[in-house]
Amino acid sequence: MNVLFTTSPSVGHFHPLVPIARALESAGHLVAFAALPSFAPRVEACGFRFFPVGPDVRDFLARPEMQEYVNETDPMAKRELVRGYVNPVLLPQLILPDVMAWCESWTPDMIVTENYEFAGRVAAERFDVPHAALQVADYFGYGMRHDLVAPMDALRMSVGLSPDPDATMLFRYVYLVNEPESLLSDDDLPPTVFRCRRMVFDESGDERLPAWFSGLPPRPTVCATVGTAVNRTPGVLETFVAALRDEPVNAIVAIGRDRDPADFLPPSDNIHVERYIPLSLALPACDVLLSHCGRGTMFTALDNGLPMVNVPIGMDQPENAERCAALHLGITVEPAALSVDAIRAAVRAVLADPSYGQNARRIQTEMHALPPPSAVVTLLEALARNKEPFERLNHTPALRVADR
Repeated sequence: MNVLFTTSPSVGHFHPLVPIARALESAGHLVAFAALPSFAPRVEACGFRFFPVGPDVRDFLARPEMQEYVNETDPMAKRELVRGYVNPVLLPQLILPDVMAWCESWTPDMIVTENYEFAGRVAAERFDVPHAALQVADYFGYGMRHDLVAPMDALRMSVGLSPDPDATMLFRYVYLVNEPESLLSDDDLPPTVFRCRRMVFDESGDERLPAWFSGLPPRPTVCATVGTAVNRTPGVLETFVAALRDEPVNAIVAIGRDRDPADFLPPSDNIHVERYIPLSLALPACDVLLSHCGRGTMFTALDNGLPMVNVPIGMDQPENAERCAALHLGITVEPAALSVDAIRAAVRAVLADPSYGQNARRIQTEMHALPPPSAVVTLLEALARNKEPFERLNHTPALRVADR
C-alpha cells in the first residue's frame, strides 16, 4: 500500500515517525513524506520520498500573520502562538491544497501524521482514506478536542466536508501513543488509542563516538544538551559547562551543530564539548542527563533508564519536566532559578539518590514491553483493508495486533 506521512517541519515531530515509516518499508509498502519544502533535505537524508507542500519556510515566516511569532522573544509566549494559531489554523490552511493534490496523484491507502499536524487528517477524510496520528507532544490531545472544533471545521468545509462538532476526526481510526500507562493514563486518551514502543532515532547514521570517549575515567558521567531548537538560549549551555567544571564527573556537553566549541573555552580536564554526539550512542555509558527536557531528549533518557536534571525552556518542556518530577525521575531547575550552584546541586542530588535511577529503569522496562513498530504496521494494514476504527476495549482483531 501507499502510505503518506505528513509532519510539521520539526525534527522533534519528524523523528518519532521515522521508525514506523521504516517498518512499513521493510514490510514492502511505499512511503512518502509531505512537509514544507525546506524540510526536504532532512527527510531525503533518511532515504524517504518527499512531497513539498505549502510555502518555503522563509516565505512562511515573512507572512504578515507570522510577524508576531517572529518578533516574540519569550519562549513561553512563542509556544502559545504555535498552539493557538500557527499549527491549528495557519499552517494547515496553507498546506492543505498541496496535500490534496498529492493525494489525487499518488493515491495513498493510508495517511499517518503527528498530533500537531492537521491537514493530513482532513485530506484523508476528504478522500475516504483511513488515517493514524502519533502523539509527539501532549498538547492537542484528546481532552483538548473541543477547543479544536472551530479550526477543524473551517478546514473541513474548505474541502467540502461537513462539520464535526465533537472533533471525532482527530482520533477517528487510531491514535498512536509511545508512553506506558504509568506515564500517561488511559483516562486522558481516546478509545482508539494504541500504545506502541518509541524507538530512538537521532540520525546517528555513520557517526561514531569521539575517540576520547573510550578513555573516560571510571567515575559518573553526565551528558548535557539542550537539543537544536533552544541551544542558543542565552546562558543555558554556558551555565551547564560552568556548573560541571571541576566536579568529580565526566561531563559530555553537546552544544549543537550551529555553535562553536571555542565559545566554551577554556576547557577543563573533566569536560568534553562537542557540536553533536548522537544520544543513542552516548547515553548507554552515562549516569545522568542534564537537558531542557524536550520530549525526544526525555524519551531517549528513559529508553536508557537514565535519571535527569531538567531546565525547561519552552514548548512542552515544562510539562515534560513536571511529569518527570512527579514520578521522581529527576529534578527540575526552573529557568528563573538557573545558576551554577543550582545545576551543580541538582546533579549531585540525582547522583546521590539511587531512587531516581531505579524509577527511570522501571519506566524503561515498561517502554520496552510495548508493541514494536512491526505491530503498528500490522494495525495500519488492517485499517487500510477494513476501514474500521481501532478500539482498545471491544475490537477483537486489535487485541491480536497488540499481542504480536
